[in-house]
Amino acid sequence: MIDEGYARLRVQLPALLTVVKEINTPRFPTVAGFRRAQKSDILIWKVEDLDVDPGRIGLEGSPTQVISTFVPEHNKTSHLVEGSLSEIAGQILASLQQQAGREQHG
Repeated sequence: MIDEGYARLRVQLPALLTVVKEINTPRFPTVAGFRRAQKSDILIWKVEDLDVDPGRIGLEGSPTQVISTFVPEHNKTSHLVEGSLSEIAGQILASLQQQAGREQHG
């Protein structure tokens, strides 16, 4: 997206692209667009349809390999702090000091 509208570019790979925040804003289709989409055929290309070296695409051609995946532990806790501003500040300070003490001794 540019000030005057949109620009379509052809680049040589590898390339770095940056996008504006609006890239993730969903646009809802119009009724006419939805009907056109229902009638459209989806074109599926296989590697044989492309003029590429099969050794440079897919898992075999990937420069990176995933060795393992995991779900990180979520051990965060939360505490409700109530009282006057000075009482709240005191409770937060005491909590931070207690946390710092555990990190120094742990």
